[in-house]
Amino acid sequence: MLAPLMILALLSIVGGWLAAPAFLPGGTDYFAKFPAACFSAAWKWLQRRPVRVSLELWLAGVAVVTAFVGAMVA
Repeated sequence: MLAPLMILALLSIVGGWLAAPAFLPGGTDYFAKFPAACFSAAWKWLQRRPVRVSLELWLAGVAVVTAFVGAMVA
């Protein structure tokens, strides 16, 4: 059981590093560009949408607070 978890951990690290340059100024999110060839119509629609970083930060905050409350309850 340990080997599959180690493989999943390694793949998640690699996947995270593929998207990491998007956070840097002028960076490109290669992971987000990958499905563009398969879903070109949906990709064009997504490109027109404004970026909602504040929503992502809010949801991350809710997840952290929920985890903290769960740890305190446990």
